[in-house]
Amino acid sequence: MSYCDGSAIRLLSVEAGQEIFNTETFKCGILSPDGKTLVFDNDSLDISLWDVETGEEIRTLGKHSSDVGIVSFRPDGKLLASGGNLDPVIKLWDMETGEEILTLKTPIDLASISFSPDGKLLASSSSSGIQLWNLDLDYLVERSCDRVRNYLKYNPKVTEEDRRLCDGI
Repeated sequence: MSYCDGSAIRLLSVEAGQEIFNTETFKCGILSPDGKTLVFDNDSLDISLWDVETGEEIRTLGKHSSDVGIVSFRPDGKLLASGGNLDPVIKLWDMETGEEILTLKTPIDLASISFSPDGKLLASSSSSGIQLWNLDLDYLVERSCDRVRNYLKYNPKVTEEDRRLCDGI
């Protein structure tokens, strides 16, 4: 997890002892878990992905409605969460495709976001407290099918064939 306050970002090579990357146009940065990608927000409210070795931009993700000041990678590096303290949402991004896959509504004063070690929960904090978001898709599908299964079982308008839609899940 990273919380940023508008400082310049410098990337230094420990081995070579020299600067690889330096910018003041970005306000927030975090390294991917594998250390190969640097994620920045920029003045146009986009989120940019940069290759650490080459210092070149890989792609730009979509926009937030205000400055992104909070970013966090899921431990496997496949998902990025982003938010800001004036933007009442957390956006989840697929790192392979660059697509926004989910938007979570939050209080406007978002302070931090962080994934659990297994990546199945996302925690967010604000002055309202802490929210936990369940991102375990298998669990969510199973739980949803439990509810649908009960609806199908007890609704007299459902055909016999449709009553088995969630069987095996």
